[in-house]
Amino acid sequence: MFTDAFDELQVPSHLLDRSVTPLVSFSGGVVQPIGSIHLPISIGAAPQRTTVTTRFLIIDCPTAYKVILGRLAMAQMKVFISTHMLLLLKFPTPHGTGTVRGDQLGARSCYASLVKSTNRQHRGEALAVTQAPAPPRAGTESPEDPREESATQ
Repeated sequence: MFTDAFDELQVPSHLLDRSVTPLVSFSGGVVQPIGSIHLPISIGAAPQRTTVTTRFLIIDCPTAYKVILGRLAMAQMKVFISTHMLLLLKFPTPHGTGTVRGDQLGARSCYASLVKSTNRQHRGEALAVTQAPAPPRAGTESPEDPREESATQ
């Protein structure tokens, strides 16, 4: 969980467990979490909702995300992820199978507007996936940058 989301919850920071080890980011850098806390998380809509309590690491770094839900929490909820065209989570509940559908176009639009409107100063690289694109072959055009795509295209 990133600090912006944690602050919105208005949980007193003295409840954080400060004994956490550093994380290695996707790019190989080291990030020191502020702390960790056990909180309940619910997915689905009533009556097909499930709730578990899981441990969240609180990270202070610039990001477009609020929370990254880990495998342990999804395993506790017995989530099945279907990415094939549906962007769908399914999970068992006492009232049948619950579902949560993703919206790729909405997510892309939200992410693009956040990235364009942010004026935060970046304190260095943190939790980023970095991979240089392959150089264009001789006689071909340079590859298009997907960040320049409009959400309506």
